[in-house]
Amino acid sequence: MSDILSPIISSKAFQGVSFALGLICFIFAALLLLWLFRDARRRGAAATIWTVIGVVAAIVAAFAGLSLVKYGFGPVGILAVLVLLIIILIYTLVRPGELLADAREQQLELSLLEAQIDRETCPTCGQGIEDKFLVCPHCNTTLRIPCDYCGQPIKPEWMVCPYCKASQRLHTDDNVKSFL
Repeated sequence: MSDILSPIISSKAFQGVSFALGLICFIFAALLLLWLFRDARRRGAAATIWTVIGVVAAIVAAFAGLSLVKYGFGPVGILAVLVLLIIILIYTLVRPGELLADAREQQLELSLLEAQIDRETCPTCGQGIEDKFLVCPHCNTTLRIPCDYCGQPIKPEWMVCPYCKASQRLHTDDNVKSFL
């Protein structure tokens, strides 16, 4: 079988096509390595380590492909690309699922939601208020009254001050209005 293929393999046309195929494969391998580096960096994975692993694997495969050099440069490049595709497949299985920028954005959104949950709102107008406000600065709704004993702001319906444990007099709407 080798005698039949020998003239074809040794022809300049076959060697030229094999060289072009090998060159295209090495350019594709370089682009794959660039994609690997950029994707790993965007995801917060160890970009340099993954790129070095890819380069070493491609070089080892290329040296292994040198045993097929009688078929031209094509098998060398093809073998390098195949091994690099295996490395990229392994990388895609173990890489972080989300981009680093997306993870940061989700963390910021979560922090914003937590801040909004911790913030009280006026029951009448829905504007933001602080827990020490006696009245809403936007709509003038009575939110709290001062404790009869310690003066801390408490809700009118509370019977006991949570700060000083003092019993409160019954606060009717007339008492609250007269206070203001």
